This record gives sequence, structure tokens and C-alpha cells, in this order.
Amino acid sequence: MAVILARNFRGICTSCVRFEWPKEKPTVFPDTYNSYNVQSDWYNWWEKNDCFKPKSESHSDNKFCIVLPPPNVTGTLHLGHALTVVLQDVLSRWHRMKGSDVLWVPGTDHAGIATQVAVEKHLMKKKNLRRLDVGREEFLKLVWSWKSEKDDTIKKQLRMLGASLDWSRDTFTMDKNYSRAVNEAVIKLWNAGLFYRKEALVNWSCYLQSTISDIEVEHRLINGPQNLNIPGYSSPVKFGLIDDFAYKVVNSDKEIVVSTTRIETMLGDVAVAVNPNDERYKELHGARLRHPLRNSDIPVICDEAVDINFGTGAVKVTSSHDHNDHNLALRHSLPFISVINDQGLIHNFPNSSYSGMKRFEAREAIREDLRKQGLYRDQRPHQYQLPICSRSGDVIEHLLKPQWFINCKDMAAKALEAVKTGQLVIQPSSFERVWMHWFENIEDWCVSRQLWWGHRLPIYQASTAEGVKGGGESGPVWVAAHSIEEATAQAAAILQVGGADVAVRQDADVLDTWFSSGIFPLAAFGWPQKTEDFSKFYPLSLMVTGHDILFFWVARMTMLGQQLTGQLPFKKILLHGIICDNEGRKMSKSLGNVIYPENIIKGVTLEDLHKEVEKNYKCGLISGEEMKKAINGQKATFPPNVPDCGTDALRFTLMAQNIHRHAIDVDIQDFVNNRSFCNKIWHAFRYTLNKISDLNIDVQDASVLPYELNSLSLIDQWILSRLSEAVDKMNQGIENADLHITTSAFRRFFHSFLCDVYLEATKPVFRKSDDKEISKAISTLMFCLDTSLKLLAPIMPFLCEEINYQLPGKRPTTLMYAQYPSNYQFRNAHLEEEVEFTMDVIRTIRRMKKTNGVKKVAAHVEIESQQGDILTRHYQLINSFINDDYIITDLVEHKNEENFVCEPVSFHTHVYLKIPTFEISEDEIERLLNQEKKLNKALVKLLETVENETFKEKAPLDVQDSHRKKILGLQEKLLQIRRKLDSQLLHQNVEP
Repeated sequence: MAVILARNFRGICTSCVRFEWPKEKPTVFPDTYNSYNVQSDWYNWWEKNDCFKPKSESHSDNKFCIVLPPPNVTGTLHLGHALTVVLQDVLSRWHRMKGSDVLWVPGTDHAGIATQVAVEKHLMKKKNLRRLDVGREEFLKLVWSWKSEKDDTIKKQLRMLGASLDWSRDTFTMDKNYSRAVNEAVIKLWNAGLFYRKEALVNWSCYLQSTISDIEVEHRLINGPQNLNIPGYSSPVKFGLIDDFAYKVVNSDKEIVVSTTRIETMLGDVAVAVNPNDERYKELHGARLRHPLRNSDIPVICDEAVDINFGTGAVKVTSSHDHNDHNLALRHSLPFISVINDQGLIHNFPNSSYSGMKRFEAREAIREDLRKQGLYRDQRPHQYQLPICSRSGDVIEHLLKPQWFINCKDMAAKALEAVKTGQLVIQPSSFERVWMHWFENIEDWCVSRQLWWGHRLPIYQASTAEGVKGGGESGPVWVAAHSIEEATAQAAAILQVGGADVAVRQDADVLDTWFSSGIFPLAAFGWPQKTEDFSKFYPLSLMVTGHDILFFWVARMTMLGQQLTGQLPFKKILLHGIICDNEGRKMSKSLGNVIYPENIIKGVTLEDLHKEVEKNYKCGLISGEEMKKAINGQKATFPPNVPDCGTDALRFTLMAQNIHRHAIDVDIQDFVNNRSFCNKIWHAFRYTLNKISDLNIDVQDASVLPYELNSLSLIDQWILSRLSEAVDKMNQGIENADLHITTSAFRRFFHSFLCDVYLEATKPVFRKSDDKEISKAISTLMFCLDTSLKLLAPIMPFLCEEINYQLPGKRPTTLMYAQYPSNYQFRNAHLEEEVEFTMDVIRTIRRMKKTNGVKKVAAHVEIESQQGDILTRHYQLINSFINDDYIITDLVEHKNEENFVCEPVSFHTHVYLKIPTFEISEDEIERLLNQEKKLNKALVKLLETVENETFKEKAPLDVQDSHRKKILGLQEKLLQIRRKLDSQLLHQNVEP
């Protein structure tokens, strides 16, 4: 006997069909699932055969193009990166199987500040040297070496994750072509009048000697006195205190007391401000105050921005070291006095003991001088936000410095309009409101950084050579150019002199990393050149990334893309949540809760994790205190041993999360459980192939059904109906980026329906039926398995390719270009309800027998005639699970007799079971009653929660599912307790 199935090659990659299998095909399906063996050959084979490259030779509207958010070369990928990678890969693989021309572009980011800090920390730890000690040229060699090492590791990790990236288009943000694109972007903005220079307050790190962006500033809550280790200080510095001191009114005995957490900045005070409506200071409006340490007077000014109820109602105004004070000084035309320099030293105080003193060491000296003058009033604990450089741990200084800015007003308006009109879609839509608020309040973008590692500004300062007079401006002038030759020519034209008479100097600053990464979708396709790639694949179909960089990267890409090309860089933004540990904490090396994907894929011991942390400490990447925190964090997060779970289990686990949640909690046990699911899938195929071998069936094609649907058995029709349901839900889940719905639909079909029900239901068919029945069952089973492989292939590519390769008959050489299942017309909701009811009866009987220790006694099912007809139609299904140990009756005559227990299946259906008599001690009865009371209390609370309308509307679906599972678990426990108690009461002839 043989089952011959017709082959359908639609959707298979024609270029891949010609290729040979990656390894010799075994004659026997392996007994055990081994993730390492499954993954060992496929990625190299895909890459070798160009399966990741777009296939279409011409322009097509049916395309799917995305870029990988370029990982920083500061370190390696953790699970947060893996979430983005796997999500993008699933979407890419799904679109390939749907027939789209797919391009997914890889790349890495030079990450200016982050990489420079990491290398400098490493240099300090290894050689006790800073970058200034080795010089710019030598230091940059070290950075390029670091980049090369980390870049290689990142690419290995991406391949390990199965990322189907087109490596022929790999991009680094400091490649030669990319750098030219960055320069071109600056020059275009310059020519449009949007790139300009001004003096402004910036976030300054004295340790890094650079401005830093808002994303690198951590606002740490200081709640009372607290010692912090600050770079450059041998002893901890105390924060969390506020000082009160007095300014004396000139020619009067009156005074104004002000409060400050930064008493060292009083050296730069230019005024004291009060609210004009504050009656306490009415007489002092316009008065002059004596500055006790600067030998000068400062005014009392009135401004309604001053909070009457805060402190004394009078605030010191330090115009050059505080944003609010700076704005206040601008409104009142006050002077700007800087008293802290780039190194964090007191300056502009000649002939003073403060001059050259470290900013935080000057505090006590100032307090002492104020005490001597009788002006110091008090010190007390205070809660406030302290701005900390996240890269170095330094306290941020707000310094007034000339910097380069981009005028964002018009670009922001266009980005706002794109979302308002629906040209740009943000998912989840809740972020649209955040998008609007950010762009409506946007300020000009400071893009200059005082670093060595990065894109040097293509901005040049030029003036006429000494002794030369031109016909135009005398200089200096600024020009934007690709080279010094181009800059010289521009400057000569402006200054109206010959090129030889111009002195040109390139600005030493580099660009903010977010600027260069902001043109990634352009530069990756060859812009500003009119390349075929740019014409064909720009704009992108989708931008996928974490919500934490919506404004630092995605918003800037949107502005720059529109400004530089006249087009949005992408049509849709998909934002996912941030991976957290099982305590809800964001992953951080200092906490020790970072999970590297290879540790899940290959397995790792807790001891090895500790060694990784110690290695980071020895390399200078983390401090000794951070190392201790990390090790303690690992002990709380990881078991002693994480088994090798494999890439497919990792991918499935990540996609099983609701990515739309703000924070995504992942437990290590989830990966282990899904490794078991991989094993379940493997053994389902192994069972089927063994059965085919035992029955000597020749399978040639499983992609189509050779039988009419109505000619199949009811259980065959049912499993096909459930398959049709899974196909619809999985397509819908991927299309809407609800991957947790997709994985849930697959698990439900494959585990709960195919394995738990259908495989069991067909065992009697294979044992007792004729050839035709067996042929139909095998055809149905193989069709379901073939479809399951294709459904799962985007999520578990290695496992699916390996099984596809192991299956008998003609198979597609790769599932990557097989047609993704869709629009199956097998759905039969009525049949699904019948089988579900039948299975409920079966489960009830089996559960009652197990709970009450009964094996051979028949169960009595009291049922209405309509439900009785259902059980009669599905007698084969019932027999396959309970071996004829049931009796269907319209009325159970024994239900009032001793030792019969009852459990409802539905309103009209009950199962009665005669159980053996046994005695329970009084102590045990009391224990069971107490336990029943506690469980009932917990059940009532959960039921109230799930019935609450607010919970139904706002609680995430996975939380609602979790609550329902808890309810079922409690009901099961209560049922078991009640059975025991009822049995004892019946035994004692007591009415329950």
C-alpha cells in the first residue's frame, strides 16, 4: 500500500531549488532532538546560496525592505537586541514566503561617546593611561582595533540568531562611503540655513571633556545626604544637602537669604530674583546686593516665574550654569559670568584662593568664608535630581559654550504633519500622542561633540592670510565642504582673494552619533549617489525598534529623511517594549541581569556568568562596586545551570511575549519550557515517520490533500478545521505584529489539538482500520505536519529546515521561499464545538478516575438526547481515550446511591463515578476544610478582578489569560478537595 501525494512547488525560490542539500540525508529520522546538530549547517548554506538577497531584477511594488537598528560596537548583543533581531527576522521570512521581494540591511554604529569611553576605561585598567596620555592618533588605532573585535562578535551573534540579513550590503557608520554621506547631509543643511553656530548652555562632562546628549544624562534621585564616587576625586563627594546664605542689601542692615544645592556656583551669581507679588520683598525691588566674594554688586530683580512658596521665595541667579537661570538672565538682560571651566575647576577668579580649585572641593572653602562674614545661615538634607553622565559617572555641568546646532522647527512640523495625515503610522498608536508632544516642544539640536572618535564636522573656518586684504569680508568666515580644497575655494570667493591667500582650519569637533545614525536608511543605499538600491528600496517599508529610542533615533531619521530627500524614510514605525528581568528591571551590566543570547542557545552555568562579570571588571568596563552588584543580581536571576536551549527555543520565547507592552518580562524557565516544545515537535514528526515506515507507506508529497474533505472521517475534518483556524490566526498575528498571538495559535494547534488529541485519536485507525482509512489518516496527518512546518518556519527556521530535510519524498530545498499557508477553507465551527464537548466529557471522566484512584469502573454520563447524539457520532474518539469505560444514559439511576461522585461537564451533562470507600481522619478533614476556605477566598478575589470592566478593557491579553489559568487551577484544586470530602460524607451516610 502506498500514499502518493501531488507536489506543489508554488512559491519556492527558483534559485535555491537547484542547490544540493547542505549535508548527506540520513536513512533514519534521528531519535532525539539536538539543537546543536539542527543548527550546525543551515545558516552557512542559506548564506552561501544567496537566500537572503532580494530576488527580483526589476522594480516592484511587492517589496519588503527594512534595516537592522545598527548595534553599537561598544560591546556585544544582549537579549534586548535579540528581541529586535528576531522580530525583524520573523517579519522578513514571512514576507519572503508571501512572495515579496525582501531586503534586510545589516550594519553597526560607531557610537562615538560610548565607544570612546569603553576603550578609555579599558586603557586605564590595563595601562593606567588616559587617551590624552597616548595621543589622538594612537588612541584611534586602539578604537579601530576594538571596533573590529566587537563587530566580528556581533556578526557571529546575528548569524547564531538566524538573522536573514543581506550581508553583501553590510554597513558601518564610519565607512568611507557612509562618511561622505554624513558630510553631504551637513553641507545640505548648511546650504539650507539650518546648520548654525551659537553660544548656549550644554550638558558638559568634565571627565569626557565633551558635550553629551540628553540620552546620556541620567537624572539620579538624591534623597538626603549621600556620598558618590566622582571621576577625578580621590574621596567620595557628599550630595543631598542644601545651603542657606545671605546677601546683604547695599547701605542697609537688611538681607535676603537664598538656598542652593550648588553653593560653589554662587561665585557666578548675577542677581537675586523674587516674585513681584511677594509682599516680603516689596521694599527691595530694584535694590542692590553686595556679592560677598566677588567685590561687586548684584541687583534684586522681579520675575513671576519665581515660586513664592519655595524656600525663602528668593532665588540666586547663576546665568552661566543653570538653564532656568540662563533664560531668566536673557529676559532681564543680565550679564553671563562663567566660574567653572571645562576641567571642572574654578576660574575667572584671579588673585583668589578659589582659582584652579576643583568645583566640589570649593564648596567647603566658600562655606567657611561665608561663615567668617556672618552670612552663612544653615545646612539641611534635601531631595533633588542630580544630572549624571551615564557613560562616566561624572556630574554634569551646564556650561555656556559655542556649539553647532540644527534648526529643527520646520523639520519637526513636517514630521508632525506626516503622523496627523496618516502618511506615517506609529504602532502602538498610543505613541502618537507622545510623538506630538515631543515635536511640538522641540528645541534646536546641539550636534557638536568634543570627541576624537566620530565624524569630524565638515565645517571650516577661514580668513585672509596675514597682510592680505580682500575685496569682501576680512574674516573669519565659516564654510561647509567635503575637503580642505573645496573649503579653500569657497572661502576665497567669499573673501574675494586668491586661494593661496586664504588660511583654512577644519573645526575639531565631531558630530553627535545620533546625527550619523539618523541618515542610516539613506546612506545604507548609497545616498547621495543615485544608486539602483536607493531608487528601488528607499523609502523603507517599516522601521522596527525599541520605544526607548523613538526620539533619539527614529524621530531624527524622520526629520533628516524628509529634509534631505523630500520623502519619509519609512511608512510605518513599529515600537516594541524593553526586555526586563523577572523582577521587572531593565537589563544592565551593573545589575548583572543582562542575558546574552548565546548563554541561552548554548547553555551556561552560574559560575561562568560570574566569570564574565569579573572579566568585564578586569577590562575596566565596570567598577568593583558594579561587579558585586552584578554577581548578586545573577544569583537572583539565574539558576545554577541554564541548559542549552537552542536558537529556535530562544526565538519562540521572545516572540511569545506581547511586544507592545512597555516592559517585557522574560523568565529563564520560559526558554527551557520552549526547548521542551521543540522536542515535542521533533517527536511528533518522528512518531509519524516511524508509523509510515511500519505501515510501509510511500509518501511523495504532503502539500496537498488527495481526498475530498467530506470523504474524510470526522476527526480528520476536525483537525483540518483547527489547522485552518491556526493559519488564519498566525497570518493575522504576524501582519499586526502580535507575535504572541501567532505563537499561541501554533502551540494550541500543534500541542493541544494535533498531538494531544489527533495523534491519540488516530492510533486505533492505524491498528485496526483498512488501507483506505489508513491512507486518509496518513494524508491528513502529513498535510497538517507539512503545513505546520511552513507556518512555523519564520519563527523556528533551523528546526523547520532540518525536519523538512529529513522528511521523505520530494521536498522544497528550503522553506525560506515555500509558499506561506493562507486562506484554508476547512473551517467547521459546528464540528469544533462537537469535538470540544466530547473532549470535555473525556477529560472529565479521565480526571475523575485519576483523582479518585479508579481504573476499571465505567463512568455514567447523564446527558440530554442532543448531546447524546454528539457522543454517539464521536464514539471512536471517546474509545481512543477511555477504552469503552463509559455508559451514556438519559437518567443515572445510581446517582443517589452511596459512593457515587458527580462532576458537571455542562449545564445538561454530568458524569457520575462510583468510587471505593475509604476513611479520612478528623485532622485531615479539618485540614481540607481550611484549605478549601483559603482557596475559595482567593478564587472570589480573582473572579472579581476578571469581571471588572476596567480590567477587561485595559489589562494586556496575556495578563487576562494568566488570570484565567489561575482560576482554572484553583477550581481544579477545590474540586479535588470537595471530592475527598464528599466521598467521606457519603461513606458516613451524611448529606453533603
